[in-house]
Amino acid sequence: MIMNHLLLKNIFPKSIKRFIRYSLFPFNGSIPYKYDEPTFANFNVSDFFLFRCDNFETEFIAENNLALVLAKPILCHHKFYFFNKVGKKCGFFEVEDDGFHITLKINKEIVGGEEIGSFFHQTDYPNSDVNKLISEDTTPLFFQHRGYSGFRRQASKTPLSSFVHGNFGAMYLDNNKVKSLAVQRKKHFYTPQVIINPKKSYDFFFNNPTHKNLSLRIILSTKTNKFVMEREIVINPLGIYKFNLDNSSRLEELNISWETRLPIGRATIFEYQKSSFDVFHS
Repeated sequence: MIMNHLLLKNIFPKSIKRFIRYSLFPFNGSIPYKYDEPTFANFNVSDFFLFRCDNFETEFIAENNLALVLAKPILCHHKFYFFNKVGKKCGFFEVEDDGFHITLKINKEIVGGEEIGSFFHQTDYPNSDVNKLISEDTTPLFFQHRGYSGFRRQASKTPLSSFVHGNFGAMYLDNNKVKSLAVQRKKHFYTPQVIINPKKSYDFFFNNPTHKNLSLRIILSTKTNKFVMEREIVINPLGIYKFNLDNSSRLEELNISWETRLPIGRATIFEYQKSSFDVFHS
């Protein structure tokens, strides 16, 4: 049996095996990416990041990937694409800089007056700089943008922010069209490693990195699995949903889970206690 398995692996080309694994039911139920990855040169993908301009200030630290790889300043054209809570484009910002990182202060002017939403980051470089890392024997460069979003209460007296990566998204541009490698598959339950503590309140932010409506079912239960609450909503393509949970009046701990068709259905979580807060991934 083992020999037959090895024989089949040797017979079928790698491209065929990848196609079966990533594209055909029932093999692709938990694969979070589309198989048909773009092949154009210097492809770069980005997380789908959260911005808050409600009672928070947001700043974003963006990386200059090529400068980091070459370990020297390289002129980079940074571009940021912003979307509101219903998935409509609400802002665009661009800047050129040759540093290893830049910090962007995201305010309502940049995002068209929106209070919450999502964005992704793209970069362009002069061809002469990119070609320093490419030879005829190498594949095109792939940049992955996993910058940091920092959040600070507007009323806070401290200048410090709490930072977190963006959610899985694999956003990119192709011929000036917004696309994503994220794909909806079978229904998945996601239970974060967080206990809903009494005396605290929470905000859960779910963004939809796909071009289809995303169904979301949120379930709250006690530690003894006693049902507390269930909520079902639909998030627009490229949209975002904020779920607020005030547990400050309860005396018991709760568990939270949610069901979506995203194999990686994480949320960005804000946990509040009096004047302090923390932000983290699920």
